[in-house]
Amino acid sequence: MNEHTAATCTMEKLEATFGGRWGIWLSDTGRWWAARRSALSSAELSAGCVPFLRADGPSQLAERIQSQEEMASQATGYGYIA
Repeated sequence: MNEHTAATCTMEKLEATFGGRWGIWLSDTGRWWAARRSALSSAELSAGCVPFLRADGPSQLAERIQSQEEMASQATGYGYIA
């Protein structure tokens, strides 16, 4: 498996882990990014949720997404925790 294929598989796995609520990509600079696929509510914004996340690697990105999922869950009362 080449590096591009491995990254694509990792992106798809992360997206599936979080129910497709995040779009994941690897930038040309080697940074991993995630973007929410839906708008944030005022409650989520007030709780500290952000629309985009950046990380140095996929495991760090997964941790940051998980943290955001927990914040959103507490702000809205919905259980999106992976």
